[in-house]
Amino acid sequence: MIIYESMIKNLKLIPNGISAKLLLRHSIRPETSRTDTSFSLGLTREGEELAKWLGRYLGGHLDKDFKVDINKVKTSKSPRCMDTSKMILEGYGKNIPIQEEKILHSMWIKDEVKWQKLFEYYNNDIKILLQKMLNKEDLDGVYPINLSIAKMLQVMDFFDTTNIQCNEDSLYMLDIFTTHDSLIMLLLLYLLNKNILEMTWMYMLEGCILWFENSILCIAWRGDIYHIELEYSILREIVL
Repeated sequence: MIIYESMIKNLKLIPNGISAKLLLRHSIRPETSRTDTSFSLGLTREGEELAKWLGRYLGGHLDKDFKVDINKVKTSKSPRCMDTSKMILEGYGKNIPIQEEKILHSMWIKDEVKWQKLFEYYNNDIKILLQKMLNKEDLDGVYPINLSIAKMLQVMDFFDTTNIQCNEDSLYMLDIFTTHDSLIMLLLLYLLNKNILEMTWMYMLEGCILWFENSILCIAWRGDIYHIELEYSILREIVL
């Protein structure tokens, strides 16, 4: 069993000795219809094994020349995200607390009731609503997109200086943030200045890796590195 080639490329693009953040979609869940948005589903057996495989890879158990130091894990409250995080740590061989984080479940939702009505109005088609957010339309119950992006980046604790020294046998430190496809896609589309038709939708257990070089946000995504100069309204929120 292997993870995506682009994910391995992403992991190997990261400079040694830094603190990076893996923003990861949960592993494989049971099949559902397009309009079934239940967050109660867990992982399939294959999904559990794939997440454990990723953990083993990160822990240097599959490639003796590659190991990272996992320091922190945060996750959406949904069972498939929680289980993905648990399986990664099981494969890695490290017992650390998994922190449940609301933003990783619903970063753009300002009012749950209004959002649900809006979602149903558009026949549960999240792609339509993501594009409207990217177009900076005023949506009832939804935060402005720059604030949603700031919330997600703030959760990643880029400027937390505790435990920044990685182990001697590790290439770099990696915090893991397990969430859902639509949240990661919105972040990437906004930061890379693309619309929803310009990017292939992400797979389960696929993610991007983020880190800062001075004030520039670097993103490793599908084998390439992007350098983003954040707008002040976002940078201010994540530095404070």
